[in-house]
Amino acid sequence: ADGDANTAQFNGPIGLAIALDGTIYVADTYNDRIRAIDANGKTRTVAGGDGPGDVNGDGATARFNTPCGLAFRPDGSLIVADSGNNRLRLVTTDGNTTTFAGMGEAGDGNSKAMESTFDRPVAVTFDDEGNLYVADSSKSPLRIYGPVKDLLLHIFRPLVDEWRGLNDGPLAKAHVSNPSGLAFTPSGALIVADTGNRLVRVVNREGKTLGAMLTTEQSHALRPKAEEFRKLAPPRWPYEPAENPREIAATFGELRGEVNKPEEGVWFHNGLDIPGGAGEKVHAVREEKVLLPLSVQLFDTKREYIRFPTMGYIHVRIGRDQNDKPFDDPRFLWQRDDKGKLTGARVRRGTPFKAGDAIGTLNNQFHVHLIAGPTGGEMNALAALELPGVKDTKPPFIEGVEFYDKDWQPLSQVPSSKFQVPSSKPKPPIPNPFSPIPVTGDVRIVLRAYD
Repeated sequence: ADGDANTAQFNGPIGLAIALDGTIYVADTYNDRIRAIDANGKTRTVAGGDGPGDVNGDGATARFNTPCGLAFRPDGSLIVADSGNNRLRLVTTDGNTTTFAGMGEAGDGNSKAMESTFDRPVAVTFDDEGNLYVADSSKSPLRIYGPVKDLLLHIFRPLVDEWRGLNDGPLAKAHVSNPSGLAFTPSGALIVADTGNRLVRVVNREGKTLGAMLTTEQSHALRPKAEEFRKLAPPRWPYEPAENPREIAATFGELRGEVNKPEEGVWFHNGLDIPGGAGEKVHAVREEKVLLPLSVQLFDTKREYIRFPTMGYIHVRIGRDQNDKPFDDPRFLWQRDDKGKLTGARVRRGTPFKAGDAIGTLNNQFHVHLIAGPTGGEMNALAALELPGVKDTKPPFIEGVEFYDKDWQPLSQVPSSKFQVPSSKPKPPIPNPFSPIPVTGDVRIVLRAYD
């Protein structure tokens, strides 16, 4: 609702930007609108209409999908992180909306503005030189848009290492996780709200030392440990009755894909697969609060999921029964097409769930893929969760170990003769049958094992 300060209403607003004249512009996230509040507290809608969409135009004809971050360009127009559309939009103060960057598909492609791809961009800001910085939810969490050195071409490119995690140091080796806010200090340091790591990070200009540099040991100490995580919630299964043991069909660390076909994708299973009946309700296993603006992803696919800060639930019809009928639960916000068919689900950032609350029903995969730990810091759920009636006491049998470089080329062992001492000196004890292997760069260690 527009109007005076005591009558205006918003729906989970996330982004703010202040114009030179003092007007506050607001990304009214779950109303899918850009709003403005004048010096007297009166609110008006600048752009966006009823419901989410992806439409350029003037004022109410424009459509956004879960807009989050806002930042003013030097010319006085707004850049909007249009998270649900995987785009950056350009909005003038009179409401004219166009697309500034992004092809609209989810990805992390770095290129010219309209040829780049994003995955739920959430925050934007500019430095004094007019470079645009974007916090993205994909594996390229922080990117910069500006002229490449010695070239006039403006492109998006990574600011830090492309993988999510926690690591201080040079930009090429630094990691952040799910950043949600960006701002510059007067001295030119970039401040990052590193939500996934629960830290405030700083990107310093050369020669500056704002903040404290974490060692590898300190970074590891900040990550949750399985034994500590296990004590944070009482034991229960993701189904009812909560104390009845269930089968575990797949565990953490199982290989997916084929090592000899890396082009098709090779990865490790990052949770537990717990089978259940068709349409069976899936319940939260611990109390958590939604932090991602778009926590529900891949709607109406076999991999539909909801992500909490430390838990993930995949293969679930979020917020609805086996017939796709929505639960009577206002925490779930629904998106529909012109014919009334459900096309998406959202949960407001900040929405709490208690252990045992129903979050959805099993889809046609007949199991919930349960993830324990934050994104990029997943843990063995058998060690991190207390599941009634389950104990894992038998160690795995390791058949062999193989070493590869980052391109999956086998690393050769160095002949043991290179490590023999001259015969005039006392001979050392019988060496380990595995001779040392000199390596540089990344190393892939592959264990063939079963439990």
